[in-house]
Amino acid sequence: MKIDYIKLQKIEWNTIFNVEFKSNKILIIRIEELIIDEVNHVNGKLIFEKPKREWAMLWNEKEKDWENHPDIDSPIGNKITAFYAKMIGENILISFGGNHSLGLSRWGFYVDEIKFEITEGLH
Repeated sequence: MKIDYIKLQKIEWNTIFNVEFKSNKILIIRIEELIIDEVNHVNGKLIFEKPKREWAMLWNEKEKDWENHPDIDSPIGNKITAFYAKMIGENILISFGGNHSLGLSRWGFYVDEIKFEITEGLH
């Protein structure tokens, strides 16, 4: 089902995830648990269509500034702790926050559309 990115911004994020599939046409992220509209979705999938311009940043506590992240393959570790999105032209800017072993970090990209798929039902 297509899901509104504003709804995703309003929920509390603290979930384990993994990238299930990644190409220039689709990015699939498996989410361990996510509560949307007071319904607990277990083992769901966020599907991002046409991801592009991927980036990752790491907070430099000493300099009090963001810098390019050295680990683009796993920039936020295995847990999403924050989600941000907004329209930029005809694309949606997506940004996830997490706590990489090197410190606070962000990972993001632009997409055409976001879908949420329930794979194990509701709890």
